[in-house]
Amino acid sequence: MNHTKYKIKMLKIRLLLVLASLSIGMNAAPLKEPLRLKLDKNWQFTQADKNEWMPAKVCGTVHQDLIDNGKLINPFFGMNEEKVQWVEKEDWKYRTTFTVTEAQLGHSAALLRFEGLDTYADIYLNGALLKRTDNMFVGYDLQVKDFLRKGDNHLTVYFHSPIKQALPQWETDGFPYPADNDHSQQRVSIYTRKAPYSYGWDWGIRLATSGIWRPVTLTFYDAARIEDLYVEQLAVNNAVAKLNHHLEISRPEPTAESAEVTLTYTFLNEVKHIVHFLLDLHQRNGRGGQQTIVHILEGERIFESGLVRDHSFGEFHQRGHEGQQQRGGAAPAQGGGVYGEISDNNTDCIEKAAE
Repeated sequence: MNHTKYKIKMLKIRLLLVLASLSIGMNAAPLKEPLRLKLDKNWQFTQADKNEWMPAKVCGTVHQDLIDNGKLINPFFGMNEEKVQWVEKEDWKYRTTFTVTEAQLGHSAALLRFEGLDTYADIYLNGALLKRTDNMFVGYDLQVKDFLRKGDNHLTVYFHSPIKQALPQWETDGFPYPADNDHSQQRVSIYTRKAPYSYGWDWGIRLATSGIWRPVTLTFYDAARIEDLYVEQLAVNNAVAKLNHHLEISRPEPTAESAEVTLTYTFLNEVKHIVHFLLDLHQRNGRGGQQTIVHILEGERIFESGLVRDHSFGEFHQRGHEGQQQRGGAAPAQGGGVYGEISDNNTDCIEKAAE
């Protein structure tokens, strides 16, 4: 069997002993490089029961968009907190239009990623309901190749009022759960997977907002995709560390049968251990799972009793086939084959907020 191997990812993972990088090759011809589009332009928003579309920022919140468009007073001035509470009781719609080319549609798969939606949202693409969300703290990956069209594509996110969504639970629960931070008689915050501080706190006002608070991207690709990588530490002592690796990848191409995986462990830029294994992609309709137990000999502890050694592994990096290193994890690796994504920060949104 011939394998074309692609170095696709250097994962800097904070472990007790070592640093692991991941390389995967597939038994297929070289494929097109993944292409990622940032969907952060041309966004508009409106109150759901009106048709007054105004410019919006992504990443952002509906409160800030209202302020930017002169529709909301400064909530931090005087007693204005009480005057802006109407916003949380309304539904809001966000929309944008983006263009897809014939060449982009030539890729085998297209992944629409919302890294953060606050909170109760319905996602529509070209009229099709893709997903209903109810958790601010997680991202959502949606396969959208079948919904895209050549030319203009229309993406809409409908945000439901976080108060109205949770109110039926509060009314029927029959037990007043404590939520001292919640600046309301109807303390619905405990029923919602949403940042508690948005309902108020002793140090801040109540702004139970909605919005697209983290980046939105569309990635076209052909090769298999890393769905999950989890490193489980089973045991460790001065002589050996026993690590169990849970790896799962999916394939858009039905002809791909297996993937060759290489795990490389480094510590302070020195290679300590290399492991190879094959991953069967026939399982579960093209989703392959693998658990591999690795023993690392002569490891070095990062944290020891009475001593903290500064080995900073805080950033994720990805390395392309030409050795180019990119900060962050949102962009796919260069070179095709298999790609994986780990998003470790909110850099795009922070940079926009600073502008």
